[in-house]
Amino acid sequence: MGVESVEDVDGFLTKRKDPVALNLEAEQLLEIQSGLGISFDDREGKPVARMIELEVRDRDKLEKVKRSLIRELVSKEKIDFLAIQETKLELVSDSLCFSLWGGEDCSWVFTPSQGRSGGVLSIWRKSSSSLIFSFSGEGFIGVCLEWGVHKKKCFVVNIYSKCDLPDKRRLWESLIMAKGGLGGGAWCVVGDWNSVLHREERRGVNEIPFSSYSAEIAEFQAFVDSMELEDLPVLGRKFTWFHPNGRTMSRIDRAFISDEWISSWGNPSLWAFPF
Repeated sequence: MGVESVEDVDGFLTKRKDPVALNLEAEQLLEIQSGLGISFDDREGKPVARMIELEVRDRDKLEKVKRSLIRELVSKEKIDFLAIQETKLELVSDSLCFSLWGGEDCSWVFTPSQGRSGGVLSIWRKSSSSLIFSFSGEGFIGVCLEWGVHKKKCFVVNIYSKCDLPDKRRLWESLIMAKGGLGGGAWCVVGDWNSVLHREERRGVNEIPFSSYSAEIAEFQAFVDSMELEDLPVLGRKFTWFHPNGRTMSRIDRAFISDEWISSWGNPSLWAFPF
């Protein structure tokens, strides 16, 4: 779940934050309006500049609403751990984390974005868990925590995968090495994988033949098997990412847990909420 946007697999929202892209979009909208015989009221400024100003203003309002929804979710569901992907933030401030969490009873780790792309942020309840150490790599950040009354040692890894298959392979290999090096135990690996495990988890991508991504599905399945983790079924919605065109959708967000995690806390439910 991104702080500033929904999943942005095709870079649609990222491009809209680029000043050049915003300027081009404003010019195109004005051209369309002119063709329809609609004039833009430019009393408050030049038409293109005014269109960009309105775009930025609406985007900022949307980001505030999303942050408020996250804070409400943390409070309502009594969340102990929050994993956010694609923050698009190079720096994460105390005030941002306190605002998202709804108070100061939290600790966090993050990996910065690369420009306006990527970035992950993990926040957890300080009063119920303590950090032993953190570890990170390209596309992920993990923490080893002592969690709960019994101080159960566990690992929680927050993922944001890039779209290119070579980048995904490097991420998968790094996670296999991390888990192998750190040993077994209670593991939860959650986030935006930008991959699907089954053909039916991707819809509306007709221009891409199945044969072109069937190999990726097989590799992703092999990775999950190597990690010895269980894929939690998603409840609430079948898909977790929707393209703005409304026709293309995928289940690219997943949570994997180990047998020891299940032994410690039971078999959890994974819900996709309609943000």
